Order: sequence, then C-alpha cells, then structure tokens
Amino acid sequence: MNNFYKFFLILLSSSFFTGTLDAQINISPTFYYDCQDSVKLNVQLFQNLPGNIQNDDVFSGVVNIGFPFEYYGVTRTQCVISSNGYISFNTAWANQGSPYRHYNLPSSDDAIFFSFHDIMPSPSNVQNIRFQTYGDPGSRKFVLEFCSISLYDMPGNVYTGQLVLYEGSNHIEIHIGTKMNEAFDNNSFIGLQNGTNRLTHPTYNTTVAQWTLSNTSFRYTPNGNTYTLSNISYSPLPVLRAINNNNIRWYASNNLSTPIATGQNLNIQNNPAVSYYIVTYQGTDNTCTGTFTYNYRDTVYRQTRVSDTVKSADTVCLHQLPHQYLNHTINNWGASKVFNVYRDRIGCDSVRQHTIFLKRIPNAVTRTICEQQLPFTWNGKTVTTTGTHTLVDTTRSAITRCDSITTLTLTVNPRVTRSMSQTICQQTLPFIWNGKTVTTSGTYTLVDTSASVVTGCDSITTLTLTVNPTLTRSMSQTVCQQTLPFTWNGKTVTTAGTHTLVDTTASAITGCDSITTLSLTVNATLTRNISQAICQQTLPFTWNGKTANSVGTHTLVDTTASTITGCDSITTLTLTVHPTLTRSISQVICQQTLPFTWNGKTVNSVGNHTLVDTTASTITGCDSVTTLALTVHPTLTRSVTQVICQQTLPFTWNGKTVNSVGNHTLVDTTASTITGCDSITTLALTVHPTLTRSLTQTICQETLPFTWNGKTVNSVGNHTLVDTTASTITGCDSITMLQLRVHPSPVVRLGNDTAVCANIIYTINGTTPNAISYLWNTAATTPAISVSLPGTYSLSVTDNNNCTGKDTIIMTHLAVPVVNLGPDVNDCVDEGWSHTLQAGNNGATFLWDDNSTGQTRTVTENGRYIVWVTNSSGCRTSDTVNVINRLNPVVALMPDTNICVADTIVIDGTTPDVASYSWSTGATTPAVRAYQTGKYKLIVTGTNGCFGTDSTYVTVHEYPVVDLGSDINKCVDRGHLEFLNARNAGDDYLWDNAYNGQVRVIDGSGTYWVAVTNRWHCTTHDTININFKWNPEVQLGNDTNVCEGREVLLDAGDDGIYYQWNTGMTSRTTVVDKDGLYTVAVTGENGCISMDSIQITQNGKAPQYAGIWVRNTGTHTFKFELVDPAHISGYIWDFGDGSPLSYSETPVHTFPASGNYVVRLKVLNGCGDASDTTTIHIKPTGIDETELLSDALRVYPLPVTEGKVTVEIMEGAKIKEIAIVSTLGQELERHMVGSLPVYTLDVSQYSAAAYYLRVVTDKGVVNRKIVIGR
Repeated sequence: MNNFYKFFLILLSSSFFTGTLDAQINISPTFYYDCQDSVKLNVQLFQNLPGNIQNDDVFSGVVNIGFPFEYYGVTRTQCVISSNGYISFNTAWANQGSPYRHYNLPSSDDAIFFSFHDIMPSPSNVQNIRFQTYGDPGSRKFVLEFCSISLYDMPGNVYTGQLVLYEGSNHIEIHIGTKMNEAFDNNSFIGLQNGTNRLTHPTYNTTVAQWTLSNTSFRYTPNGNTYTLSNISYSPLPVLRAINNNNIRWYASNNLSTPIATGQNLNIQNNPAVSYYIVTYQGTDNTCTGTFTYNYRDTVYRQTRVSDTVKSADTVCLHQLPHQYLNHTINNWGASKVFNVYRDRIGCDSVRQHTIFLKRIPNAVTRTICEQQLPFTWNGKTVTTTGTHTLVDTTRSAITRCDSITTLTLTVNPRVTRSMSQTICQQTLPFIWNGKTVTTSGTYTLVDTSASVVTGCDSITTLTLTVNPTLTRSMSQTVCQQTLPFTWNGKTVTTAGTHTLVDTTASAITGCDSITTLSLTVNATLTRNISQAICQQTLPFTWNGKTANSVGTHTLVDTTASTITGCDSITTLTLTVHPTLTRSISQVICQQTLPFTWNGKTVNSVGNHTLVDTTASTITGCDSVTTLALTVHPTLTRSVTQVICQQTLPFTWNGKTVNSVGNHTLVDTTASTITGCDSITTLALTVHPTLTRSLTQTICQETLPFTWNGKTVNSVGNHTLVDTTASTITGCDSITMLQLRVHPSPVVRLGNDTAVCANIIYTINGTTPNAISYLWNTAATTPAISVSLPGTYSLSVTDNNNCTGKDTIIMTHLAVPVVNLGPDVNDCVDEGWSHTLQAGNNGATFLWDDNSTGQTRTVTENGRYIVWVTNSSGCRTSDTVNVINRLNPVVALMPDTNICVADTIVIDGTTPDVASYSWSTGATTPAVRAYQTGKYKLIVTGTNGCFGTDSTYVTVHEYPVVDLGSDINKCVDRGHLEFLNARNAGDDYLWDNAYNGQVRVIDGSGTYWVAVTNRWHCTTHDTININFKWNPEVQLGNDTNVCEGREVLLDAGDDGIYYQWNTGMTSRTTVVDKDGLYTVAVTGENGCISMDSIQITQNGKAPQYAGIWVRNTGTHTFKFELVDPAHISGYIWDFGDGSPLSYSETPVHTFPASGNYVVRLKVLNGCGDASDTTTIHIKPTGIDETELLSDALRVYPLPVTEGKVTVEIMEGAKIKEIAIVSTLGQELERHMVGSLPVYTLDVSQYSAAAYYLRVVTDKGVVNRKIVIGR
C-alpha cells in the first residue's frame, strides 16, 4: 500500500495540556489505478460513538480500538463502553443494559474500570463521551473520555475521566479529572478484571464508603501474567469533538497552491497529469482538556494497474470431441488455449486464458493385503494365493464421465515366521523385548506375534535369550604403610587403613563384566612417645644402648620391627635430668613467737640458731639442701600499781579507760626501738567503789499506791528511790537505792463482738505484748484460737511481770452461698466446642479465675476453672471444676460429587490421630473408591477414644449423547450451509474452532468435532467429515425478449466439464434463434450437476441495414447514412469527438480537427437494437478525404448461412487484407489478399454468432458487421 502520511498537532494555547498530539486522518481508498475513469475519495477524522449511550446504565455498540491491544495475554481489537465508567472486552454486551452496582458486575468478563460508579449520561451531555484512535502505526493510542458527566440522582456532582490504551507497550493509563461522591456508598473502584480475578486499586475501592479524587493519574504496566500499578503525573490527552468541513481542502499534484475542492468527499476524473492528491485540515477544537489548533495532512497516490490474466482450464474426454469454448471448436488431441479480453471489477482491461485439456483417464491402484485375508475379490475378480497380481477393470468414471481403465496391482504378503537368538549380560537387566521382560540370568524363549513392520501382516518371532551372569571373586592383602603408594589394577592407595578395591573387566569366557574385590589392609607405622625424669645423682643413664651423662632434656629414638604387625615401630624417649638444688636463707623473729618450727626442727629460746634441711625438691623430686640462719629477740616487761575512788571514774591510762570499781590490770604493749619486738608495761589499778546498796522490788498496777521511806508511788513505771550516807570503811560515799518497778496489767483486746460467714474459721487473736501465758474459756492456751461455732469467748493473759489481764468477745454466724459447678467435664467434643459453667446464686456477685464477673462462663479450652461467689452479706465461697474434653476426629470428606458412567472417584477420609476407620460400604481403609450412586459414610475412632463422622453423596451420571450424523459427501450449491446440531440443550459446547454454541453453521469441507460437557462435567465427543462438492455455477440470465430472427448466445459458464442442452448440444455455449424454453445441465469435475433454464421470446423484426455509407461533403465534414435500412425507429450517433449525440437518420457532422475518430451507431425499434462502428481518418494535410469507402464495399450474403462470405470493393480500390474479429474485439484470423477487388472467405468453422470484418484497402479501412447463421 503506497499510503504514506505524517500527522502533526500543534498546540497553540491551553491551560490544561502541553505537548504534541499525533492525530490520524484516513483517506479511503488509499490509492487508485490509472485505468479507472473516475474515483470517489473520502476522508474521516474520527468516529462517533456507536449505539445509544445517552440513556442511563447501558453499553455502547461495538467499538473498534483501531489496533491490536494485548490484555492479560489475549489480543483484543474491539470493546464496548459502559455508561458507568468502564469498558468490557465481551462485545456480546453491545447495546445491552449495564450494571450500576459493583456486586452485579459480570464476574467472568475481561474489563477495565477507570472509576466505576453510577454515572447518568443524558441527551444533553452524551456528546461529552468521545473516543479517538490516533498516532503512527505501532505506537497508536486509543483514548476514551468522559467529560463532566452527571452522577445518578446527584446532578450537581460530575465525573471527568479518561482511559488510554497504548499499542505496542500495552500500557493502560487512567486520568481522573474530577470524581465526586455518588448516591451509593461502597460502590466506586478503579482497577482491572481478568475473568473472575479482579485487581482493584489498593486505596480507591469499595472498602471505602465514599472517596473523591481530582487531577490524578495511574498507569498499569504489564508484568508477566499481571500488572504493576504506579502513580504518574496528571496528563490527560485531548480528544477531538467536532470538525468544520470547510476547513478540509483537497490539492492535486500538478497544482499544490490552489485547492480543487473542500469537504470530506472528492470525486475525480482520472487525469494522467495528476500523480497524487493531498488533503489537509486546519481547525480549532474545544476539548475537555483545552483548546487546540490542528494541522492534518495525508496523501493518496495514483498507481499503475498491471494487466491481469485470469487462468482457467477444462478437461474433456476423447469421446466428447469436437469441443467448443467461446466460439472455438477443438477437434484434435492435446491442449488448446483460448484468450479473450474483459473489463474487470475496477474497470481495467484484463485477459482471461482458458486451457482445454483432452485426455483419457487412466487409473492405477496399488494395494497390499496379508495372506490371512485371502480369498480377495475386486470387481468380480478373485485372488487366492500370495504374490503380486495385476487386475484390470474398464468402466466409465463417475467423476469425469470419461472412460477409465483401472489397474489394480495387488500384493499378497505371506505370514512371516522367524527365529533369532541373543546373548546378553546380567548387568543389562531388565531386558525388554516386545513387551516381555527378563530380570534374572538364564536361558529364555520369548515368542512375539505382531504385525510385521515390513509387510504389516502377522509375523511370529521366537527369541532365544541367554543371560550370562556377572562373575565375582574376592581376595585380600596386607601391606605396611612405608610401602605406600600401593597400586592395583590402576587404583592407588596412599593412606593406612582398610581399603576395598573393586575391578570390573570383561570376562574372557562370557564377554560379560567380572567383578574382583580386593580387601587391602595397610598397617600403619607404630609410633610411641614416652617421657622420663631422673635426678642428677643417678647419672649416667642408659636406655636401649643410648647414654645420658648431663642434666637437661634429652630425646632418645629407637626403631624396631613391631612384633604385632611386622611393620617398623618408632619409640621416642624424652629424658629430663634434674640437677641437685642448694640454697641459704636467714630470718629474725621475736621471743613471743616461740616456739619456732622449721622443717621439723624447733627453736624455743632467744639467740642465734643455724638450721639445715636436706629434702627432696617439691619441683623436681630430687634432693635439695637449705640452711636457715635464725635470730630470736627477747620481750622487755615492767609493772606499776595505783588506787582511786569510784567517783573519780572514768579513769584513763595510755589510751585505756576504766569505768567501774575493782582491781584492774592495764597492759601497754609497744614496739621496742632496739629490737623491733614488743615491750609490756602492766598497771595494777584498784578502784574503791562508792558503797551503794540497791534494792529492787516489782509490783503490779493493781497494788498501788506504794510507800517506801516516806516516798509514795502511784503510777506504773520504774521509780528510783535513793538514800545517801558516808562510808565508814573506805571513806567513799555510800548510797542506798530502791529500784521500784510498777508493771501495768496487760491489756487484752479481742475486738468487738462480730458476725462472720458460717464457712469461715474465724481467728480470735488475743496476742498481748509481754504475755507469758494465755488461758481461754475453751481451755486453749495459745495467743489466738480459730473457732467455727458461734458463742462467747473469754481470755485471761499473764504477762512476764506476772500481771494478769482479761477480755471477752461474742461471735455470731452469717449465711454463706452454696456453689456447685458440677462434676469434672471429660467429654468427646467437636472442634470449636464450648461449655457453659453455671455458678447459681441469683443476686450475688461473681469473680472467675479470668477476672470475668458473670454468673455463667462459657469456656472453649481445657483447664481448671474457679469461681468465687459473694452474697449480699459479703460471704464468699468458691467451687472448682476441671474441663478435660477430647476432640472428636475431624473427618472432611469431599463435597457431594458428580461423576460420569464408568468413572471412579477416590473418597479419601484420611484423618490425623485416628485408630480405625469404618465405612458404610464395610471397608476399613482410610480411602474407598466409589463408582455407584449412593451415600458414602465414614466413622473414625480417634486414638483418644472419640468418634468422628462425615458423609458424601456420589451421583453417577450418563454421558451426553452426541451424534453429528453420518459423514457428509454431497453436491451442494456454493454458499450452501450445513447446520450441525450437538443437541443436549443447556450443556457446554466446545467445537474444534473454539465456538461454544449448540448449533454450528458449516460453509466448507473439513473434519469437524464437538465436545459436549453436561453440568456434571461428563464430556462426549463426536466427529463428522464433511466433503462439499460444489455444484457448477450456471447462470443463463433472465428470460429474454428478442426480435424475430435475432440469434441469442446462451453461455452456461466455465464451471463444468460436460454440458447437455435440451437441444442436444453438448458445448458450453449455444446460439438459438427460435422461441422456446432452453435448459442446460452442467456437470462439474467432481461429478456434481447443476441446471438452469431461460425463456426466449421473439417479438417483431430486428433492425436491419446493409452498412454505413459515409461521404465527405466539405472540410472536416461528412454525411452519414445507412445502406438499405429496415425496421428502424430510432438512431443514436456518437461521433467520438466529444460533441453532443445526434438522433438524425442521415446526420451531417463537422469534426473539429484532423485525426482519427471512431463513429458509433445504435439503431433501435420496439423489439431490440443493433450497433455498428466506422472510422473517420482526417489527415493533417488540409485536404479532407475518407479512406473508408463504406459505400463502395459490398459484403454478401447477409446473414451468412452457407459457410462462405464474399467481400467486394468498387471504385477502383483493391483489397489488401481481411481480418475476422469477435464482438469482444479479439482478432480470430487474418487473410493476406494481395490486391484483389473481390475475395471469398470460408467461415464454416465458426459457430452461429455476430462477427466483424476489418477490410484493409489501398484507400483505407472499412469495418463491416456480419452474422453467421445455421
């Protein structure tokens, strides 16, 4: 297609959109041919929205996207648009109602929702729903726009949004200008849908009651089998809304400065000077996104039409000769080609070439059968033996209707028997031969009876199979480590230890593998390390012939053969020789540290002492000599005495203090400045006491008041009563003091009289400070008693001062609630079980162990549950219950299932922690196989002793009965339709072309199959082979009225190989000249027959004349008249120079200039017409003359009935050549006459029809029409 275009959109001004828009302009047709006389060109800028979408809740008609768009892996080219803001690729919804609630949307459609909600278009704003496809091929865009469309029941709220589909990248963009609240909550969403899978926007979806949006854009990018959502800048694309036809201008290539037309259509007359036309559009449009000025341009080119040649062929039988086709008669064996020129459908000349083949139809057939199929009969001939046989049959072919000779070459293959043997090795097992398997060694005879792959006949093959075993042997060997590496049969051992080496080689006897296993033991070199320590005094030291003579560390190595393995052993002795240690030390001590002991030696006196110790060293164990020089310094001592009185106390001496009377020895120990040892000073101190006499007396509070030496005490507590006098003995004062302690009586507090709950063991606590004994009226002697009975309780307390106190308390009982949660719960329960605990005691308050406070508690887990119940008196009691439920096994059988006859289904009841299974069928396995209709129940016993049960119902259904009928092999008319009915209404259908309807319309041959699946998923297939043999096309035309004697050419078409007219003719065409009904039967190459009839009625005489007489009457002027006209009522002359037609009987016409002019004449009467032509040659010499001496030419007889026609020229002219031309302008033959005035032609070979004679003379050319009749 030579259609090159480039589109530009120039944005002049807009506050909504910036950038470049590629918009498409389309010219139809995209080119025209040079052979066409006239062409109509049309331009279309965009398409209107199909269907009626001005109503609420509807789909549009089918919309062409304009390019292939891939959505979820499926290529889409069409869609329908919902008035509620989405498109569906299911075009079956075209012009149907559209859901307005999201939960009513079709769940199986592929759709795109660019904000689905309840939108309400109206006639006043429906023009604001527009779409347009524009851009260069490969990167086009489909833009769908809703511009300020009102929402349902909310006229003040509008929606402006746009959906853009991109060719090539398959991106999807959604641009939301304004999305306001609608009448329904939880209804709006943005997203994609692929069948039942809906990919909604994570924010703008039906989980939000109402959401609004403005100036926001999203992009969905294909990502494998899904899409990736991303936010993009708000950038909607402009969509055209209206155009001005006056701005569409057309230009021709020979003048591009001045338009030749305006508007969407251009009618052109083909002009060789114009090679192409250009259309432009310049205009301004107010779109939803702004105001734009457009500049479009496109071109349509003139193309050269290459002459078309249509080829066809006929095959006729030898017995059908002679054969006629388009007035050609073929008499000879071989092939002939016939040509004629015709005007094709676009008005250009084309050539039809028809080839006629003449031949007999030989037929050779080969067939091979097997011996067991004998005897074999074919067309009455019988074969009973094996070998090759030639059978010949001569019949008339039912297809070609020619004689056919069929030769059958029959080969009868004998039954083949053969024996074979084979030897294999054991390691190649298992051995499989023709479905038989050998797995062990030995000799086997295997027999196979199958069809021979050579002849296809049964053959018996016997295989004697010998399986040789694998030979094995084992051996062992021991080597020493120092001989490594060790190599055996290509295998190397480099480490000590036990190694198993295996060698597999082919047996020299059987040729099969033999396996030798070597168990190799590599004894390691024994290595032993020992160590020894000795003392210096034991030297020299000798070991295994090696001697050490000095202190230090020595390494001695001895290598000998092991007595165990026979391999070398290495013993290494590390010898340490410790030296004798000698040291001297000194020490100074004080006398007070004596006795002093050192290494078993004792010093008890002061002075200098030398101590020597010889002992084994604690480090090395060897002798060491230690000498101690010890000095013992003596202690220095002195004594002093002193007497003082008590009242001078406290007394301090050398930091020591005396506070009491008596004799005190004070010792002062200080370090000697000479020896550094202590010196001791002792003070003997006598402290004479103040003579004091103390009296003590204790009384109890109850004995007050108390009087002593005139002093009276009236209160409890400690009282000191003093009487002071001088001592007569020591001279120191004497004091008499009475310490009087008045102990209070113990205060016993048992508390107020009280009322307690009857279930409480109440503790009466009489604990009293300093009490030494308690005595209750219950005889208890403890500080506190626990009582459970009401009554009066008294306590007498004696304290540590032997004073006594008493108290009494009266206790009464309050009623307590009675709580009983029942016995422990240990039941078998189902998953999700619950148990309700009832605490009773209406009106009380409750507290459970989980801090809940209800009278009842529902528990769902095992455990220990406690409730405390408190009544209105505040008395509280509790109860505990243990819940130890066991779960019933959860049996989950499949849901009720439908299967098809002869199918089985496994019902699997496998359940965890189950001890046994019991099915209603008697089976005890975890799963059973079902193939009959019925209920299948399973009871399982869990390992905890609980039971679980479930059941499922299996229904067995019949397969649908599908019968497309017998194979079809019949003759039909072209366009014939065959209706295949899969029946089983309501079931699902799948035909071989993916069509899913019940009835399929077939219009061609082929193999067709259908799979019918009923609602139980039972599927039945059926296949039908259809062979349409087209009936040949026969069109004799409408019934025809002709003039008397007028011949009519009837043509049965070229679609047959055999023709039979009711006139007896067997050619494709026939010429008739009588009234009557003419019928033809046409047989095609496939043996199919078609018939057609035509009624020919003769009505009146045909226009007749002997020729056209042309005379030159002046400059460029000629007079035209007919020779011997008859039965003519009208004339139409066309002089071929563009002048008006003439209707005169003898017109005189002046031609405008010299040149060649073809003059056409049509004569008419009431029953028909006749046409003729003549040619005028006006030479550019200024001398007008005619070289067409029509009036000097005679042709006779007319019509030609005897097979010969004579041409005679007068007025001194000579005939040079004569050509016979068909009415279609095809030259059939030419005769070179020379220069004769008279010439006779033989035309007997031509069929009855009209022809032209083109007579060339020495003075010009004359054309004359003749009619050949029979």
